[in-house]
Amino acid sequence: MIPYTTPAYARTCAHLGTPRTLPRSGVTVLVRPVVNAFGALDACAPYPLLHAPDLTAFAADLVAARDLVSFVGVADPLATASPEVLAEAFPDRLVAFKRHHLARLDPRDPLAHVHAGHRRKARRAAEHARVEVVAEPLLHATEWVRLYGALRARHGALGPADFPPEALVAQLAVPGALLVRVAEGDHAVSMSLWYFDGARAHYHLGASDARGYALDASYVGFAHALGALAQRGVRTVDLGGAAGGRDRDDGLARFKRGWANDSATAWLCGRVLDPARYRVLSADVTTDDWFPAYRAAVAA
Repeated sequence: MIPYTTPAYARTCAHLGTPRTLPRSGVTVLVRPVVNAFGALDACAPYPLLHAPDLTAFAADLVAARDLVSFVGVADPLATASPEVLAEAFPDRLVAFKRHHLARLDPRDPLAHVHAGHRRKARRAAEHARVEVVAEPLLHATEWVRLYGALRARHGALGPADFPPEALVAQLAVPGALLVRVAEGDHAVSMSLWYFDGARAHYHLGASDARGYALDASYVGFAHALGALAQRGVRTVDLGGAAGGRDRDDGLARFKRGWANDSATAWLCGRVLDPARYRVLSADVTTDDWFPAYRAAVAA
């Protein structure tokens, strides 16, 4: 089972909403109060992706959720659903959200496709740091929370990825987690968390401290992670896209692109479940760029 589909993972996103497991599909969504609309609720997928193996059952779950105004999520680009199939489940909103960078791994040489500059930085970092797949991730929870705090301090607000410490720790225990640790001596300078199931994997989160950035520690961490995933039978890794809500050629996108040899569209999917209330809540909204529309003012 893809870790993002599990209730255990959804509970780590409680800062975004209250987890609710839907009866037909078994997918867990996050239910949220609508600001300035007493009693109104809507739902979103857990960050970062919606993975619904049975979209017909999932759509039926949404229709049956009489207390929700709408649902929104970003479909897992490693899922097999075509845009036409997605449109049936999400008739009210289906737009290309971002391109995700994919690594198609050759089990004989998982790094054969990687950009030469990335491989060079990984080799240099390996001269100064030790990298490992952590056997017991929870034993390194304090280091993980510290490094993620350094990421927050460096970049400021992290949006839906601004996980509280208890959520970061809980994510280490989700089945299918793989934690890669890069250390200089005994001091962890960079860590990355990956989720895998069968032949598929997703890069979830990563963080480095100032020394980790100086060493380019994330490069040796990624190189080690791709090799470890290939050994576990993974053949496709979703590395995600650029930072924020749209495609851009930022540093993160360039970093991910250097590890990739393919790409796929991540679709933003939305469905209105209570049309009358949706119209009332969205009556004063003048933009079509946001779904649900009534959350545009809150997001701004």
